[in-house]
Amino acid sequence: MRMPPGWDGLTTAQALRALDPNIYLVIVSAFSDHSVDEIHSALEYDVLFLRKPFVTEEIYQMARNLTQGWQRDRDLEIETQRRIRLEKRSEYLAYQAGMASESDVVLRYIADHIGRVRGILDDLSKASALAPISQGMNEHIDGLEDEIPGAEELRQHLNAMRSLHMQAQELEAQTIKQPLLKLQEEVEEIASTLAKQHDEFGIHDMVSEFNLCELVSDLITVHTDKLLDYNLLFDQGCADNKLFYLPRNQVLQVVYNLVVGAVEAINERANNQPDFEATDDGVIDIQVESTATGAIVHVRDNGIGWDASQLQRHQRALAQFDVNAGLGLYSVAKLAENVGGSLQVDSPGINQGSVHSLQLPLKVS
Repeated sequence: MRMPPGWDGLTTAQALRALDPNIYLVIVSAFSDHSVDEIHSALEYDVLFLRKPFVTEEIYQMARNLTQGWQRDRDLEIETQRRIRLEKRSEYLAYQAGMASESDVVLRYIADHIGRVRGILDDLSKASALAPISQGMNEHIDGLEDEIPGAEELRQHLNAMRSLHMQAQELEAQTIKQPLLKLQEEVEEIASTLAKQHDEFGIHDMVSEFNLCELVSDLITVHTDKLLDYNLLFDQGCADNKLFYLPRNQVLQVVYNLVVGAVEAINERANNQPDFEATDDGVIDIQVESTATGAIVHVRDNGIGWDASQLQRHQRALAQFDVNAGLGLYSVAKLAENVGGSLQVDSPGINQGSVHSLQLPLKVS
């Protein structure tokens, strides 16, 4: 312990500990300048104090054990760091999988919209019978110029009508149909490339174990700034302790889509009903209902709601994955279908809110 004329053993041990907090310290001394309690108070951990005289074999054995223990600690640290890196990598890949799947949904949604516009244009073209009618009337007028006053002027009007119709068809093909067709082909090509990447890297199968209640709680925590203005209800002590084995980030995204939809419904009611304030009167209630095969996430709001006919159209659009359901609900319905779940919607009427219920299995079925 005594090391004249400089530091004593305890001060030296403290300096060594400052250089490397992981080392084991053994103080061997015949002096009692510092009590054992003082030594432990100063060095706190991984320290031994031996009094002289000592047995050489015991010192050797102690040195071996402490060296081996130190090495095990370092190996454990390395392994822990490796596991942390793997977990972060897995979380990153899961996030990328969720983003890729969401991108795929968006592209399919755009492609469906383009397809619907093309269909409408085709229907308009088929419904337009101006050219055949004008041609037929021209044929009937032939030879009647002298018998019917104004027949020649009528013929000129019909020819002009037919010419305008042909020009309109050509303009439609050049300015609308062809660009739409090209855009749809490009969107479908991108979606196809994403699908191939999914298959090649298996990211569509990127699933992880999670608790649904914790996931909803995490979502609310992350988006607190966006939801703070609304009366958000969620039981933080949610009792469902089941572990789900699904694409976590995709589930997180679609639950968020449901909450965003509730916010939009509340704002729409506020725009239509002067005595309803979105931030003061709007309520969003999230509940996780446990079932025998998984759970159901209910997102209720007191927003605009739908009447019976609107609700029926909305339900039909979701069942058919129709783009009229909107991108947010379109992606929710697609995720539900992919994992073997379902999405149900209901509303008691206009300005009476709605409820969206996402049923999820414990694992992809």
